[in-house]
Amino acid sequence: MTPPEVEAIHEEIRAILSARRALASTLGRLTNDTQNTPQEALKGLVTDLKSLVASGLCTLPAFDLLLRISPEDAIEVLEWRYVSEDVDPDRRSGGYEFDLSAMFTEIVDALGAQHLIGLIRSYVISQKRLDDPRVTRALMEALDLESPEELASALRQNS
Repeated sequence: MTPPEVEAIHEEIRAILSARRALASTLGRLTNDTQNTPQEALKGLVTDLKSLVASGLCTLPAFDLLLRISPEDAIEVLEWRYVSEDVDPDRRSGGYEFDLSAMFTEIVDALGAQHLIGLIRSYVISQKRLDDPRVTRALMEALDLESPEELASALRQNS
């Protein structure tokens, strides 16, 4: 590969990173302005937002906006991408616990702690995933709990 070809690759990488930052910023602004945006226009973004979450591109801003536009679709992508029985978190490229914690916290902020507890009880989050300490820690952080025992107690109290 020639030096100009290598420089062209550097330029492409910089362009992609710049576009990613711009997309994250745009998603954040739109998330903060969903009340003033026509709902039909927002609904048209659902498929693309789900694709962004699945691809790992702007995962958290895309999930946050998706949760505000269509909570059902956000929970669906959370399930099939992060917490279903078939997910192998060790095959994901880092960030599993961080992403889960942020997504669970967004659910609590947008829909309430009871909604997240309901998801746990409805087995959207598989028992296999609940046994994963990373998932437990992410749930504890979102629900502002100090220990797995507190999480178990919160689930029993609310059943």
